[in-house]
Amino acid sequence: MKRLIVTGGGTGGHVYPALSIARGFLERGPDRRVLYVGARRGLESTVIPESGIPFRSLEVEGLLGRGVSGKARSLYLLVKALRRAGRILADFSPDVVVGTGGYVSAPVVMRAQMARIPTLIQEQNVIPGVTNRMLSRFARVVAAPAEEGLEYFPAKVASRLVVTGNPVRQEVLCASRCEARARCELGSEDIMLLVVGGSGGALTINRGTVDFILNYLREHPRLHLVYVTGPKYYEQVRHALEGAGTGDRVQVMDYHRDMPSVLAACDVYLCRAGAMSLAEATVAGRPMIIVPSPNVTHNHQEHNARALERAGAAVVISDDDFTGESLEAVLSELIYDRERTEAMAAASAARGHPEALRDILGEIDAMLASRR
Repeated sequence: MKRLIVTGGGTGGHVYPALSIARGFLERGPDRRVLYVGARRGLESTVIPESGIPFRSLEVEGLLGRGVSGKARSLYLLVKALRRAGRILADFSPDVVVGTGGYVSAPVVMRAQMARIPTLIQEQNVIPGVTNRMLSRFARVVAAPAEEGLEYFPAKVASRLVVTGNPVRQEVLCASRCEARARCELGSEDIMLLVVGGSGGALTINRGTVDFILNYLREHPRLHLVYVTGPKYYEQVRHALEGAGTGDRVQVMDYHRDMPSVLAACDVYLCRAGAMSLAEATVAGRPMIIVPSPNVTHNHQEHNARALERAGAAVVISDDDFTGESLEAVLSELIYDRERTEAMAAASAARGHPEALRDILGEIDAMLASRR
């Protein structure tokens, strides 16, 4: 029996790659078992049990940006989590441990490394997180998302770094652009802009997009929008657009249940620079307008976005500069220049890693083989 522990959490950027790895590992044979270890109150505490994968939890809190008492509590919880992680490892007896980041992965991967269990670190962002940078020093393999990220890991890790990209959902890999556009009832001359501000939505993107729809959309009769506001902003946006006279050219929703299809169908994708959003967009080969969130640790979204801009796959607009007017200026350059958007699509696809999950699972299988 081959046993794998996967750990990571706090945000979808850590949870969904971990879930992809866990599922992929199980699909490779009936003689495999997976246990997911996550935070008691993290996103993973609901997502993973719903997936049917066994789940164990730790209580952890971050250290960054906290006062003295907050840091003391975090350290106390870390000591407790290290003890519990040790018991979980002893009970499950994994052959390999994979960490995708977030505070919860630290005690699990640390205990595995202390027990000489092979570990793999999977980093999603160009600038690696604090936890993954620390844990990478003793990992057997470190899977990085792009060449630009390699320099941010400790020098001693260089020989163990591999560029795999981020694993994306199978539905994204299989989506057909022709079929997706037909489902969206788009004609050959129609241009589709997909707007998504992340799972929770983004105030700046919503304000700018509403401004664009109200003041500039009429100037682009071929342009259609699929506009995902996020649950928090849906009613506010819907109210702002009442009476705008957009007809069926603007579809507003709080959440889209078939993102792989609309991603395949769109001509331009307007988004934040979360690692998994960009991984899916590049695998789909979509040109992007990226508005990086300024409210993230180490400003990693800015680095994610600029790497794609340098590659020719995206145009980046800063959060401070994003308005209806700035969106209008960029769209006016892009949507009528087919040669440029085709070049951006090709550059985007060149940055995609459709084989990321296969490559990560190959590294895990190599570690399994070394323990026989």
